[in-house]
Amino acid sequence: MQLRHEDMNNLMRLQRVDLDIARSKREFDELPARKELASVRAKIAQVEEKARALASAQQQLTESIAQLEAEDARLSEDQVLAQARIDTAGTDYRSIEIDSKKLRSLSEKRAACEKRLEKLYADSEKAAGLRRQIEEARAALASEDRRRSAALETARVEYGKKADVLADRRDDLASRLPDDVLKRYTASTARGGGVGVGVLSEGKCGSCRTPLEHGKLIELRAHAPLGTCPNCGRLLIVAD
Repeated sequence: MQLRHEDMNNLMRLQRVDLDIARSKREFDELPARKELASVRAKIAQVEEKARALASAQQQLTESIAQLEAEDARLSEDQVLAQARIDTAGTDYRSIEIDSKKLRSLSEKRAACEKRLEKLYADSEKAAGLRRQIEEARAALASEDRRRSAALETARVEYGKKADVLADRRDDLASRLPDDVLKRYTASTARGGGVGVGVLSEGKCGSCRTPLEHGKLIELRAHAPLGTCPNCGRLLIVAD
């Protein structure tokens, strides 16, 4: 394909700009700040999951304590009633014996109830301590998230400025190329994974580094200065 020397230079410049654009984007995507922020947010998600589990456990503790306290109050009332019956039974020893046995049973039940309440109170206090730890972790992670987000935003602004400069340069170079050349270059770049053009050097494609057969070299030189590599399909500038 016939091509002016200026067009060949612009074609190579366009490829360098495209590679710079790809490299700049890759560097931004791989910024440590992005990974650090993702790590902080993963920790936040873990803390929030623990907070939800703890809130559920505290709710269950609260309900269990309320139930046991209500049971203890009922047992206490039963004790008062049983004692009142004993006090008014006079010589009704049978009734006194029955209520006395009931008092002992009620006392045992209250002792067991109080023992369970003591454990629930201890668990509740422990849960409250965990809640304080979670709130402290939340505050620390929120501060870290803000710091990492600010650092990433600064990097994003810098990347945006650089991307704008490269985009303007690319638009300028692309506008200088013949439409058919630009179209071929775009298709070649898509096929070549971002590299669309190479230079024939020492009988090899400058992109895939494959040595070309003598017949292919003759054919390429016949269509110089722009051909297509028979191996990788990229555009090939034939300068030798």
